[in-house]
Amino acid sequence: KKSSKGVDLLASLCNIYNTSEDELRKTMEQANNLVADILKKKPCLASECKTENLENFDKDGLTYFKDLMEESSLPSSLNVLEKDYDHMTRNKGELDERLFINEDDSLLASGSLGSFSGGSVSTGGGKVCLM
Repeated sequence: KKSSKGVDLLASLCNIYNTSEDELRKTMEQANNLVADILKKKPCLASECKTENLENFDKDGLTYFKDLMEESSLPSSLNVLEKDYDHMTRNKGELDERLFINEDDSLLASGSLGSFSGGSVSTGGGKVCLM
């Protein structure tokens, strides 16, 4: 969806995936809060940022995190996310969903599952945790 200000990213996504713009805005707000809280990235209004990445988009209502997806910052961000996920799964007794990730297809399955008390065993594309 395009307007005089550029492509309306939210309306386009809602149109493609047949979802409510209000629901998408709520989800984006939650995700933005998590990025700011966990990764300690400072959000700014996209309309106030000068970046080529947003050049053809309508920036109204969008949040931008500088260097969030830059190659230089991804390894440290993934490390922080993995540590936070480890903490959450161990302290809340939640199922560690990384058990079901194929390591060849994901950045998130970095092999830290071996840090569980019994480690993990590969089973032809999946893992079984031995406790």
